[in-house]
Amino acid sequence: MGHAFRHSERRRIQLISKMVPGAGVKNVLDIGCGNGELSEILVRRGMNVISTDLGFDSIRRASEKINARLSRRPRQDSPIRFVQGDIYRLPYDDASFDAVVASEIIEHLENPREAFSEVARVLKSGGYFIVATPYMEKLQYTLCIHCNEKTPVNAHLHSFDENALTDMLSGAGLAADGSKKYSSKYAAMFGMAGLTFFLPYAFWRAVDSILCGLLGKQSHIAIKAQRIDR
Repeated sequence: MGHAFRHSERRRIQLISKMVPGAGVKNVLDIGCGNGELSEILVRRGMNVISTDLGFDSIRRASEKINARLSRRPRQDSPIRFVQGDIYRLPYDDASFDAVVASEIIEHLENPREAFSEVARVLKSGGYFIVATPYMEKLQYTLCIHCNEKTPVNAHLHSFDENALTDMLSGAGLAADGSKKYSSKYAAMFGMAGLTFFLPYAFWRAVDSILCGLLGKQSHIAIKAQRIDR
């Protein structure tokens, strides 16, 4: 199961990276960067990337691992800047980035609308925001043994579909410009990502798209939006 999960995450990151446009995008902010793998892919595409995360330990481990790997490459890609940061209060000037990515974090936020407005602030006019999250997730709760309060499993506070995401993006001055639903639950049941890890991304994406289209039950969604000129 660990093998299948790792490669499912790898495919998810590959899909999100491909939604970041190449033309006109140089400076990118990766919010909630986790292990830094998405940032690494974008750097290898020639982009300047700043990666932020709330967890200091996560930032330190990702910085040591990813930048050491980049330094060993013959072409010597630019190092990634890893910065501890909060999506509600990003430590950057207005219009600083050509693109911002937030993958698998908005479901954890108490106020995602406020976070979207902060993202729009640091985006340049015409810049892109790629946001990814579980799709129409059925939220589950457990009873905390310490406080006796209902507590969300995995700390997921919200469930989203394309309409909810589009509405929040619009409220922040961001116009949705395409979405992808992916990660078929049926494929996950059989560990497809783990079984096909040695095959090209295009093969996984084609099979996953067919299963999602025919059977539904896709578990994730990613939307690309663009900052509207004010």
